[in-house]
Amino acid sequence: MTLLFERPENTKRYDVIQNGKCLFQTESLSACKSTRKGAAIIIASGPSVKNFPIERYSHMPMFAVNGSLAAFKAADVRPYFYVCDDPNYGDAKSEVVIEAAEFSENVALSPSVLDQVLKHHEEFRPGNSPLYLVERLNRPWHGRAMSDRRFSWSVRRDPDLMCRFSLWSKKANRIGFSKNIEKGYFCARTVPYVAIQLAYHLGFSHVVLVGVDLSSGAGRFYEEGEAPMRSALDDDYEALILPSFKYMSRTFRRTSEFKVYNLFSSSRLPKSVIPRLERLNDLDELLKKISLA
Repeated sequence: MTLLFERPENTKRYDVIQNGKCLFQTESLSACKSTRKGAAIIIASGPSVKNFPIERYSHMPMFAVNGSLAAFKAADVRPYFYVCDDPNYGDAKSEVVIEAAEFSENVALSPSVLDQVLKHHEEFRPGNSPLYLVERLNRPWHGRAMSDRRFSWSVRRDPDLMCRFSLWSKKANRIGFSKNIEKGYFCARTVPYVAIQLAYHLGFSHVVLVGVDLSSGAGRFYEEGEAPMRSALDDDYEALILPSFKYMSRTFRRTSEFKVYNLFSSSRLPKSVIPRLERLNDLDELLKKISLA
């Protein structure tokens, strides 16, 4: 049976309900808004992750997404957050999501991922790791979505939701950046972009991306010796991924409020869009400057 998510009156948490029974309650996204500062590192799944010594930066708050949990497990370093919003991943790799919920300090899942996990593992409960529910904007689990054009027009005056508007392009109206992930997120068809919006929501001022190589041909660092999951990176890159990162870059270009960097030169994202840190020494210098600010 499809999961239901109900918010009791006067609370920011959701009851996760199946067959009329409340399985557990999620944590409040509003309670953790702007509670952090400084820099965070987001570890994705590109091959360049192999060149990043997670142990060296274990003192930093780091985000794992999808299968990048494998790098944290290998280093025996707990991610500050595990993020997954892809129901296909939740279906094919539900055991990884459960492992992440046991190993990570915090977990953020979309309703569709949580639904897939519970279909495969009815006994799943978050345990000691707080679980947060994050939902894609204009794709409600309950209810109907607006047209993308109507939605982008409806949020044009919302200071928390930065969004493009186009009369001519449907996909252009799906490009934006959420400053308050409790209201939802723009997906950009790549989970690191969701994690970036979560990092902003939490209060981090600088984000460093690792393994956001965005090359489907290069595969994922953790898939050696196993059949790779299908990737739609090449289908989505020009239409949604690159335009979303460009939009975010333009949004914060003239402010020191929020900065995003790419570690290593292997990323498909141009350095004119996301500035690059070529070496680990460059990252160390950046982190030192942030700590002294």
